[in-house]
Amino acid sequence: MSATIETKPRGLVCKTPQVLALLNGATQIRVPMKKQPFLNQSGNWDFLFNNKFWEIAWFNMTDGLLKQNLNYTTISPYQSGDVIYVKETWCTIPFQGRIYYEYRADSYAAGLNGENPFGEYWKRSTQMPYEAARIIRTVAWVRVERVQDISTADSYSQAVGGTYGETGKKLGWPGDDYEWDNKNAQEAFSWFYQSLHGPESWERNDWVWVYDLTPATP
Repeated sequence: MSATIETKPRGLVCKTPQVLALLNGATQIRVPMKKQPFLNQSGNWDFLFNNKFWEIAWFNMTDGLLKQNLNYTTISPYQSGDVIYVKETWCTIPFQGRIYYEYRADSYAAGLNGENPFGEYWKRSTQMPYEAARIIRTVAWVRVERVQDISTADSYSQAVGGTYGETGKKLGWPGDDYEWDNKNAQEAFSWFYQSLHGPESWERNDWVWVYDLTPATP
């Protein structure tokens, strides 16, 4: 069920692969923490925010699991209940006295490799106003984890691999030449993540904000 927007939407800049994943049904998005946590002297993970240390995770010696301190969610850029609109590469198309919007992601989906079929210059995603947005979501839940800890189910929630359990799937996004049938979901997501954040990002094992998203109705 879609949520009705009652709070002012906030922009979230997304790259083309993320946009195409959301259009393809993704219900999660992972965003690297701008300031990465570090190990403190006790061997626990700390995060420095506004000159205050937040212990976000520690190793439980009893059951051998990495536990999380839920207080860290208060420093997330987006909170549960926030409405976000995706800021993507775009342009305006004037036609018969009206303004229409065109999106670069659609060019890739159509196999045009990002070229604008209308000959207009693309505008940066950071410049997109709310009225030009077509993807609006509500943050249902937020947590933090290492990017390599993504589960198979979450890989599919990011729309990497199509429908969960599907066979003979084409991984990636429309217009891409690569077939990834020989990769499992986590391997496919590692490729997806590196395409966004660079070839070393997966090996670096970034800490990421994980946002579960639901549709929002304007």
